[in-house]
Amino acid sequence: MIGALLVSGGVAHADAGAEVSIGGGVHAGEATSAFDARASWEHSDGGAAIGLGVRVRAIGDAIVTRDWDDAHDWLAIVRYLALRRDDGSFELAAGVQPIVTLGDGALAERVIPAVILDRRATGAHVRARTRAWRFDAVIDDVVAPEVIGTRAQWIRDDDERASVAIDLASDPLARFGATSVSAALTTRDRNVIDRIEAGARIETTADAGVWIAATTAAAWSDARFVLRGEATLGAPPPFGPLYALERDLMKVPEHGLGGAVRLDLDALGVHVDGSMRARPAQGAIFDARVAAPAYRDVQLAAIVAGNPSHHLYVGGGELRVRASTNAFVGIEAARQIDDASARAAWQATAWLGYGI
Repeated sequence: MIGALLVSGGVAHADAGAEVSIGGGVHAGEATSAFDARASWEHSDGGAAIGLGVRVRAIGDAIVTRDWDDAHDWLAIVRYLALRRDDGSFELAAGVQPIVTLGDGALAERVIPAVILDRRATGAHVRARTRAWRFDAVIDDVVAPEVIGTRAQWIRDDDERASVAIDLASDPLARFGATSVSAALTTRDRNVIDRIEAGARIETTADAGVWIAATTAAAWSDARFVLRGEATLGAPPPFGPLYALERDLMKVPEHGLGGAVRLDLDALGVHVDGSMRARPAQGAIFDARVAAPAYRDVQLAAIVAGNPSHHLYVGGGELRVRASTNAFVGIEAARQIDDASARAAWQATAWLGYGI
């Protein structure tokens, strides 16, 4: 989570630039120091951009060599890569992703890959569109994926007053081999969007679940409100914010009613969004995010998520303040889950840097 939020949280970057910074702090109760170097480039027309970064850490008196012992670590050098056509017909975004969502979120919504301590997940999201069709594909981690999804949507007219979409998502490395499919009908009337969807999940263990859901979304000025209700037989849609921590819970068959509420708000260059969802057997889950990519001389991004029923809470934040034309100070902090001990672990680092 540390180093992920500001990557694609909307932080502005120049046509070309570089920066170096040194920092110190704590990692899971141990003193740590770090060196960070970054470089970025963006084409003048905005059609291509790339950001590279290398971070070397020391815990105590020893360099953390495990930061560079597998493909995850070397791929993480690519902090972000973006390619897009001017007409919007194609877009590719790759690199560290704070959250992963497929389409309208019928199957995969607001998944946070970095809930696991020290996990480096390099993902990708591809979008393509024609006059009548929209296509999406996502992967949360190209080395060890937990969420892979594709989506096709047909739009009836230029006003997008009605559309039909089919989503397919799976976790290929899960012990229970889950694959989910969803079909949705969406209608639009001015600032209100209504969607009805039906979905199913099939597992290699022969377990299965189906659900039906209705969603309405309304937009007013800079705010957007979403309300969802669902009935499930077997299990609700699987891929949510804490999926990396809840994978075993997805096996639990359960029937019942659920629902969700979400609010998005943009004001003064700051984006805030949050959601809460109730699910049978798996407990309620919430998440919230704030991003201020360029508010005067301050850059801020933060995310938090939790499942109170299972005592799962994670979060992280990054703050950067420009001290002069080229110098900046920053702080990062995160609460994640150590996969080895299944316990929460804190890490925090204060930075002093210089950029050109």
